[in-house]
Amino acid sequence: MNLAILAPFPPPYGGVSVHAMRLAEALRDAGDDVVTVDVGRSSLRAIARVVKAAWRQDRLVHYHSDEGNWKMAVLLGLIFDATGSRYVITLHSFRERRAFHNVFVRTLLRSTYENAQRVICISDHVRDAVRSTIGLAAGQCVVISSTLPVSTQERQAPLPVSVPQAWLDAPVRVLFNVSRLVEYHGKDLYGLDVVLDAWRDVQAAHPSARLLVVIATIVDSTLYDAARERLRTLPGVDVLTNITGLLMPFTLASHVVVRATRTEGGPSLTIQEAFESGCVAVASDSVPRPPATILFRNEDAGDCARAIGEAIDRVTSSGRPAPVVASATIVHRLRALYQESLTTARS
Repeated sequence: MNLAILAPFPPPYGGVSVHAMRLAEALRDAGDDVVTVDVGRSSLRAIARVVKAAWRQDRLVHYHSDEGNWKMAVLLGLIFDATGSRYVITLHSFRERRAFHNVFVRTLLRSTYENAQRVICISDHVRDAVRSTIGLAAGQCVVISSTLPVSTQERQAPLPVSVPQAWLDAPVRVLFNVSRLVEYHGKDLYGLDVVLDAWRDVQAAHPSARLLVVIATIVDSTLYDAARERLRTLPGVDVLTNITGLLMPFTLASHVVVRATRTEGGPSLTIQEAFESGCVAVASDSVPRPPATILFRNEDAGDCARAIGEAIDRVTSSGRPAPVVASATIVHRLRALYQESLTTARS
């Protein structure tokens, strides 16, 4: 098949960009002709590449978006309409935004989604949100998870030299990743505050364990200012900031991976990478998690400490679990949807 993937591509290495990178590799491995266009940085050059990619009538365009990129989605929809392109859209999240209170904005966005061959939502939650927010018809949406096999590039990436030796030397290494330190409904979306509150109890019971906090981007500096003193003084804690590379090298070096997000748009790539790296995964119960995950009550630091302690005990007594590689089923489902979209009339 002849395909164009329009998405934010690394760097930086966020959830959507890593998904797009994995998807492009998986499709090429399946024998498809894949063109990639990085639309993560809005520019005239990027738009020109979009037009060029969309112009071929035998090519299907797959655009990856979320609620924050609604303006780009509308613009690209106009380009696809002008070029007569067939396209599908994947929504990686669809949270409430003030702009969606405007009926004109909702109408524009609904038109863009309705003109797509299909709208792929990565979870039932995303599907329900887009349907209730902009009134998209049920038949236009299909739920397909974003969980794809980890790419070769991720597995071969080196661990940064900036990783503290104290963490590398610890008999049990715990990893907590914060892609974006950002406020959500007045609180830290990734739950750094919860993990730091929990760690004092964890460290008291497991003094040989060590926590590495990896922060990619600080969006709301007040959150980091609030955590800075504890990051500096809590025993057994190391922190790295402005880490814009791949997470996989960190998970491969870890024993336990913690995910404390207060909400998620869909399946967590961090938890998937933990399983594929042979780590024990600990996560909040804010959304459904894979069965092997050790869960704690969302926003509950005491229960978070209990879950991390359980994970450390499991590693200490039994060692690292066997890696669990993600199935290629999602790739097969996407390719079937692409084939159907290419052989049916444009919506």
